[in-house]
Amino acid sequence: PYFRPKPQGYEAKDITVEDCTFLGSMAPVAFVGVDGAIVQHNTFYRPTRWLLRILQENQDAQFAPCRNGRFKNNIVVFRAAEVASVVNVGGGTSPETFEFAGNFWYCEDRPERTQRLVQLPAAEKSGIYGRDPLFNDAAKGDLQRRSASPAKNAGPRTKE
Repeated sequence: PYFRPKPQGYEAKDITVEDCTFLGSMAPVAFVGVDGAIVQHNTFYRPTRWLLRILQENQDAQFAPCRNGRFKNNIVVFRAAEVASVVNVGGGTSPETFEFAGNFWYCEDRPERTQRLVQLPAAEKSGIYGRDPLFNDAAKGDLQRRSASPAKNAGPRTKE
């Protein structure tokens, strides 16, 4: 392929997504051709196919495989009946270089199976599984955490 200027070996580098709330979406996070990205302190509520994807769109040898993503301190609420899998990994990627840490995972319709349903391409450090994050009123779109929420260290940070 013809690129101007000459490719730097990646499609995107050092991207940050933080303190956001995502409602629904077939794949709210897609690491595609990325060399370094961090997704942290977000809330993901009921993705409908995958939570995140690790993909390599450009297979040209000039491009490094998708790598070095970090997914940290997020709240993820999903339903087993709505997702194919939590993570989708495509070919030509380096999923083993990804870091998962401090995320709060909750499967609304099968909380006891949350940890088994969250199949990550790299081991998670200090993840919490199967506990309700105690949103104010998720059915009405209020995903603020109640004061008794066990998810205090995950999700969007509040400005005090």
